[in-house]
Parts: sequence; structure tokens; C-alpha cells
Amino acid sequence: MYFMRQGAAPKREILYVYLCIGNKVRFRANYVGTETGLKTFSDGKQMSAKVWIVLAGPLARPPRGQEPEMKGFRGFRYTHKLF
Repeated sequence: MYFMRQGAAPKREILYVYLCIGNKVRFRANYVGTETGLKTFSDGKQMSAKVWIVLAGPLARPPRGQEPEMKGFRGFRYTHKLF
């Protein structure tokens, strides 16, 4: 599981979250849901967020050399299934 901090929850039903790294979509993770409040992690560090987006594996990668280009953005951008 991976927790990602966001300022707002998604407004539509989603299945996947695509991770943009270096202006390319590098991974697709499965969307599990949202949580709110304070989180305590395994190293003892505590962090808070308005909304925690919960992601789970397995991570999917696009076919080699065919990573869709997409500039970074804040919040959610809705799209069709990319891969």
C-alpha cells in the first residue's frame, strides 16, 4: 500500500492512478480509496493531510519506449485507460 497526500478527494469514480515522473507516465497503481486525518508510519513519523489517497499494487508499467508524455499537474486529471 502507498499513501499519497492530496488536498481533495477525486470527484469521479476511478480505478487507477497514473504516476508522472519526468514528464512521462511511468506507473499505474490500483486506486483503493481515501482516508483522512493523521497517519503514523513505520519509522514513527507522523503526517497529516486533508485526504490520503490509498494505492495498491501490483504496479503496471507501460510498454518499453511507449511511456505517454504528460506534464506534471496538481491534483487529479481524469483520462481514459492509458495502458
